[in-house]
Amino acid sequence: MAERALAEERGAAAARSHRRRRRGAVERALAHARDEIGAGTARQHALHRVEDGINAVRMFVPKCWFDEHKCARGIDALKLYRADYDPALQALRPQPVHDWTSHAADSFRYLAMTLDRQAVQSGFHRRIEYAQQGVA
Repeated sequence: MAERALAEERGAAAARSHRRRRRGAVERALAHARDEIGAGTARQHALHRVEDGINAVRMFVPKCWFDEHKCARGIDALKLYRADYDPALQALRPQPVHDWTSHAADSFRYLAMTLDRQAVQSGFHRRIEYAQQGVA
């Protein structure tokens, strides 16, 4: 009887220890997320829709230069990134296919979104105001 009580106490102590460790891990993860948000470095993927990122890439690609040999796999991934056709809706599905191309395309999408946001925040696209002197 005493052995059974001792075994139950050990099991309960192990369960308490496991809960304590798990609670500590959750608290650390939440603290890390609070630090990211407070520092303004929250992850980009939570801040925009996929369609917005794809449009940012469409606007960003003409400004890029790619080395055809060093970037061959990345260029292939961007070319082959696609959405499936839904015959019931007779349209493309809203989410792209998740395959080997999606990781490269997603990273390029995040780059385009980040650089576009930095350009807007820096005022690079601001309108230039000229003095109205001598206008007839």
